[in-house]
Amino acid sequence: MVRAFNLAILFVYFLTKVVVSGWSVAWAVLRGYRGDKWGTVRYHTTIESPWGVVLLFSIISMTPGSLSMDIDRERRVIDVHLLRESGRDDFLRITGRIERMIKRVFSEKPIKPGQIIETQ
Repeated sequence: MVRAFNLAILFVYFLTKVVVSGWSVAWAVLRGYRGDKWGTVRYHTTIESPWGVVLLFSIISMTPGSLSMDIDRERRVIDVHLLRESGRDDFLRITGRIERMIKRVFSEKPIKPGQIIETQ
């Protein structure tokens, strides 16, 4: 069952993060950033709903500065490319919050959000 109110909160939060990260990426480009300090991470999610995992995958891809590259639905692992390696901590914090919101949308019990299991 999808909770409409929680979905609306997720949507508003996501829009604010898209705007903020869009400005951040634009500012980096205007300052001459060439993308030479990028990184990849493997993010393990605790979302149980298959649609919830796909929603998280899509939200990561639609946010400027990050791109979902691959998903392992059985192990619930998402490979993510980050524009800046130094943004890993922010990525983990924001994605953890989004993950908790998605769990509320799909009426899942809140547990500790996912974590980065490998970096490159």
